[in-house]
Amino acid sequence: MKASLFIAIVFITSLVAVCGCDALPFGQQQPPPMPPPTLVPPPPMPGAVPPPVMPVAPPPAVAPLPVPAVAVAVPPYQWTDKPVVETVPQAPLGGMANGRPFATQAIIIEPIGDKWKMKIHDKPLENPTSLIMGGQALTIDLPFHPGVGAKFTREMAYGDGYFQISNDPTNLEATTSWNAENAWAIEITKWEVADYDPDGDLYQVAGTASGRIAVCYKGNPTGIQNSWLAGNFEDVTVRYMGKPYFMEKGKSSSGKSSGKPGKKLTPPTLPDPKKLPDPKKEPEPKKEPKKEPEPKKEPKKKTKDKGETDMDKAKKTLTPMFKSLKDSYNKSKKKDSE
Repeated sequence: MKASLFIAIVFITSLVAVCGCDALPFGQQQPPPMPPPTLVPPPPMPGAVPPPVMPVAPPPAVAPLPVPAVAVAVPPYQWTDKPVVETVPQAPLGGMANGRPFATQAIIIEPIGDKWKMKIHDKPLENPTSLIMGGQALTIDLPFHPGVGAKFTREMAYGDGYFQISNDPTNLEATTSWNAENAWAIEITKWEVADYDPDGDLYQVAGTASGRIAVCYKGNPTGIQNSWLAGNFEDVTVRYMGKPYFMEKGKSSSGKSSGKPGKKLTPPTLPDPKKLPDPKKEPEPKKEPKKEPEPKKEPKKKTKDKGETDMDKAKKTLTPMFKSLKDSYNKSKKKDSE
């Protein structure tokens, strides 16, 4: 009997599990489970401080694209050992420096030491009296005082300038001072420059100049290549970086003083001062002797004797003596002539 009851209970339990019914009294079901409550944060209290916001890491930086190289316009010119003004191209001044294009950014004309110099840079000039640091630069010594119409051709020779040039393919900013044989031709078509003002600032902007130039530097197969710069320059800076050498000698930048410091001039072309003959010294004017006042003649003292004076007595005594001497001289002269 107990075994039958146990079997019956097991059967009923299995039937309930198969039918999905809860083990409740027959005819009753368990109510469905309640959903979990939704939590809503309470509204912020007036004047409450907002909770801190955690910083969010920025997105990874993207490397900028390389700036494309700007093409440098090279004037239509070829290196030559005999440059002349007539072949200078009608183009802005530029050229080739050791096989690479040279982009002119600044041109300066100024007296340095005992010469006028012209400097051509591939770096810009921040202001008219600033110095340019770094970069490539060509410096030439002008053999004359600049002026309108000044024209000069230099044959290939060593010296009178240098080329600060790039010679390292791995570091184009590194430069070396290149001294080599060079030749050039220059013509100045505009020269509006003021004299140095001794009462002004130490550094002074003198004016502007225009013209054309061609410079050729001779390289060699195992070193720096042939290099050149050619073209026109317009309204370039002319300046004084201190009292110029010709002011020490009492001269002006044009060879003669303008009379008024700071007055603009257009001086004529002047020859090379080194080739000029030594100026002849003009004779100093003779000094006229000072005329001293003549002493006043004292009036003759009258003798008490109202008759002959001492002078009359002397004449009477000396006249016969002079007459006899004269007669003797004439007689001897007559004998000599016979």
